[in-house]
Amino acid sequence: MRYVQNQTVKGASHADAGGECQDASLSWKDEDMAMIIVSDGHGGERHKNSAIGAKLSCQITMSHLREFCNNVGNEWLIHNSKNTIRRLCISILAEWIHEISCIQNADDIVSYGCTLIAYVQTKHFWLALQIGDGRCVVLNKANEWSQPIPWDDRCMLNMTTSLCDEDAVNEFRFAYGDAESMPKAVFICSDGVDGTFGSGDLLYGFYANIMKSVCDDGIETVTAQLPEVLSHYSRTVSKDDMSIAFML
Repeated sequence: MRYVQNQTVKGASHADAGGECQDASLSWKDEDMAMIIVSDGHGGERHKNSAIGAKLSCQITMSHLREFCNNVGNEWLIHNSKNTIRRLCISILAEWIHEISCIQNADDIVSYGCTLIAYVQTKHFWLALQIGDGRCVVLNKANEWSQPIPWDDRCMLNMTTSLCDEDAVNEFRFAYGDAESMPKAVFICSDGVDGTFGSGDLLYGFYANIMKSVCDDGIETVTAQLPEVLSHYSRTVSKDDMSIAFML
């Protein structure tokens, strides 16, 4: 986990209309763990506070993942792993709802609706969780790209599951593994990115180019260029907010 980065840019459609960016992203690492998080607020009048919802979901998820990794024993991978992750998802969702309820004059929770993708890695295990659309892509030790989190067929066109759904706790999907299955690289993105590159080879090629640029030009150069690159693709293709986070 030498490099951990995230970037969010306002979509062309929002910029043209004078609207705010509905996406949020975070990345963090120390000597023992690293994590990346992306959240995409739904936008529109029905979800007018979703930018707030997305920022809250990233902050809350980071806090809970750090606590989870610091407290959980490695045996969770063998014993009741799914139940352990389910409890983690419940705690993230419960605090997200609570924090919204504490906002002065808070509107209906639906107005804060957003998706969430998070990936965390320690020296002993990795864990990825998601609700809604967007993509989590990994490159394994054999240099093969894959998407470890099962896809939800309810996420299609402009429809997606969300943290604001009544049954949100049962809409989380996840994947996990031990140190032997640790990927070489992990990329997560909002649907503005996979809306631009699709969910297959073009997306993998975009990520491979980022990795090559890091090797050729350095992480500082890539980090500085990413906002312009993402804004270009938003302007020319998806028109949507664009968020990407990765660890190499």
